[in-house]
Amino acid sequence: FAVYRALQAGAGSDAVAAMTGMDPWFLRQLQEMADCQLSMINCQSESPELPGLLRRAKQMGFADSHLARLID
Repeated sequence: FAVYRALQAGAGSDAVAAMTGMDPWFLRQLQEMADCQLSMINCQSESPELPGLLRRAKQMGFADSHLARLID
C-alpha cells in the first residue's frame, strides 16, 4: 500500500522503480489505477463522463463497494 500511496502523492513510477527495484511496467499500471481513482474522486455524480470512468475502473478491477465510496 505504501507504493500505491506514494504514486497517489505524485511520486513518479520511474522514481519509485529506482528506489524499490519493482518492475516499471507494474508501477505504471499502479499509476494508471491511482489516476483513475483520482478522476473518480473529482467527478460529480451527475457528470456525463461518470459512466465511462466507472467502466474504466471496473475493467481495472476496482470493486463495486470501493467505487461507491469514491463517488458518494
